[in-house]
Amino acid sequence: MSLNEFYVVYLRKDRAKENYALNNRTAAANSDGSITFHFNAPGKPNNIDVVDGWTLLIRLYAPISEEAIMAYIRDVEASVNVERLP
Repeated sequence: MSLNEFYVVYLRKDRAKENYALNNRTAAANSDGSITFHFNAPGKPNNIDVVDGWTLLIRLYAPISEEAIMAYIRDVEASVNVERLP
């Protein structure tokens, strides 16, 4: 990510424990550069402990030019995989 791009994964403080947010500066990247977030998985990297009724907010901030934003969207669509784990 460039200096013009960053993200935040945030849970309401009343629905999470002390570790309720991660961002591009605090989350640990996988060996391939991707980032995996874990929920209620003690000992795993990028773990956020949540309680019943939790809500997740993801904020993606991108560059200001239309061309840069479109390139960023294409990159995200090609590289972000959302899946529910058992």
